[in-house]
Amino acid sequence: MDAKSLNILITDDEIDACKALEIYMRKQGHAALSVYNGSDAISHVKNNHTDIVLLDIKMPGKDGIETLKEIRSFNKDVIIIMVTAVDNIEIAIGTIKDGSDDFIRKPVVFTELEKSISQAVEKRKMLYDLHGFDENIEKIVGEQTSELKQMYLLLKNAYLEIVRALSEAIEAKDPYTEGHCKRVTALSLQLGNETGLTSEQLETLELGSLLHDIGKIGIRGAVLNKPGKLTTEEYNHVKEHPVIGDKIVSKSVYLEKSRQMIRGHHEWLDGSGYPDQKEKNNIDILTKIVMIADVYDAMTSDRPYRKPMPHKQVIAIMQSEKGSHFDQKLLEIFINKILSGKNKV
Repeated sequence: MDAKSLNILITDDEIDACKALEIYMRKQGHAALSVYNGSDAISHVKNNHTDIVLLDIKMPGKDGIETLKEIRSFNKDVIIIMVTAVDNIEIAIGTIKDGSDDFIRKPVVFTELEKSISQAVEKRKMLYDLHGFDENIEKIVGEQTSELKQMYLLLKNAYLEIVRALSEAIEAKDPYTEGHCKRVTALSLQLGNETGLTSEQLETLELGSLLHDIGKIGIRGAVLNKPGKLTTEEYNHVKEHPVIGDKIVSKSVYLEKSRQMIRGHHEWLDGSGYPDQKEKNNIDILTKIVMIADVYDAMTSDRPYRKPMPHKQVIAIMQSEKGSHFDQKLLEIFINKILSGKNKV
């Protein structure tokens, strides 16, 4: 899929809005076609190659949400961007659960639409690359010759580069977290080394920490970057990212062992975390490591709703939560060996 030339289906019962989008998309070099109800959109996607569907939520007859669900029942690959009036924004957030890639508000701002399309296309391309390399690695694992083992290592390194690029794509959606995945990975690996993890565990830890926030690809950018307090609906939407991330990597055999970190990095030892309210005995050591590194970096970094917190204040907060939120032994190693080595304590 090339963002320079796409087959775009516009679905809206407002004919003038469709025509305006058609004209703009064609000027950008895309092939654009409009239909004016959900049933026609479903039929078109079934019978024609379609890269992107721009889908209005509020339409007579089969509305946008019904149409989204039906298209997703037979086509998982087409990019679907919901279009909504401002008063439907909470419903639009909910469509992410049903399989939409993004949503934009009416009246549509063309530059925002192009940005949404570009990000969605880039996300799909990286995920295709990730799964493609995963299939190649699976084939080679069963072979035993030294030449094929060498090829396996080359592919594994290339796979890791794709994972790193994907982690950067996550951060591109949220400029306030630029470098977050890399910093969490660096801190996690240092803590993992100090706790005596095996090389295999460290490799799994690297992949899981790099991709721990991959689910944010499915979170609306306007919510991630909102400078003020999130509404309850928006906060619940953000809390979906561990489950979204787990779903994204669920088909990758190579990432199977890393899934626990992607899904579990917001759990707490006392069971008050999310999404599964796991308690300490049900949380593995790799996830416990990422939990510590993630919280430390998040609190000491800039966010749209607050400035970075002072290092000493962060340490005091984390120490007050050892045993309830963080593994006591791991946190002590993190503070006394990892952070002290950086002359931060």
